[in-house]
Amino acid sequence: MKKSLIILVILSSIHNIFSQSTNTNLVNYEKLGLSFKIPDGWIGQESEGMYLMGSNTKAGLIIIQPHQFNIHELRQQALQGIQEGQGTYFQLEGELQSLNQNAIGGYFSGMMEWEKAKAYIIGLPKPFMYNPGLTISAITTSNLFDDTYKDLCLTILKSVQFKEVDRTAELEEWKQFLSNSRLTYMESYYSSSGVSGLDGGGYSNKKIYDLCSQGYFTYSGRSSMSIDALGASASSASKNNGNGKWNIIIDSEGNPALQLLYYNGDEFIFVLSYDNQKLYLNNTRYFKTSSGGYAPNCY
Repeated sequence: MKKSLIILVILSSIHNIFSQSTNTNLVNYEKLGLSFKIPDGWIGQESEGMYLMGSNTKAGLIIIQPHQFNIHELRQQALQGIQEGQGTYFQLEGELQSLNQNAIGGYFSGMMEWEKAKAYIIGLPKPFMYNPGLTISAITTSNLFDDTYKDLCLTILKSVQFKEVDRTAELEEWKQFLSNSRLTYMESYYSSSGVSGLDGGGYSNKKIYDLCSQGYFTYSGRSSMSIDALGASASSASKNNGNGKWNIIIDSEGNPALQLLYYNGDEFIFVLSYDNQKLYLNNTRYFKTSSGGYAPNCY
């Protein structure tokens, strides 16, 4: 599924997250072709696809997160608001502001885990085909929020530098490698001995993605708990164009990835890797075949 504009974390965890200071205030991601500076008085570290900053003297968090959205998609997300569940949601306050570097910014208010919170968020669209954009968010509780949090975001925005990276050859190599291929995931477990006198049992799980050179894919799956039952496809396949479109992209962290766009609007992204002649999607082993009884179902 598509990622939200930001991913929020619990404010009370700030002292546990930042135990050490970085040696420099410059954060440089050469693979992504971007860099930015940490504001004075703040420290930061990476955390699951984002960069978090905290301060020992100022409450709240600054979150830097790469994304693959253009300016129009950023505007749409901002107007729709942020819904993270579990008592965390934010809505835009007032109008979006146009900033430098084709960026937009705005005030957001809402709840963070059922506690009133406010934020200033800047959306910086992706500048080049293979470079991600950034969101810069400064968040704290409503009673502590003031315009200094906006100033922090603007300070970081002024420090952002992009350098165009060209991944064309790498992506084309992956696309040629996967075209007209069947990717199969299989997992099973069976036990002959039961528990408390019950019969033994087990389960199996199988997923198949057929990637056709015409640009469409077909998905099928089978799962069982002792008795196999054909799993329903994620969306109904048409005769000539499968369940959706597939492509090879660079994800927000700079990794080559398989993108599956279902016709019902769902999107799934799998990070690709190849090690010791084995193919992995999101670090999970898949078998790649292309001929005989294991050829893809491409019309």
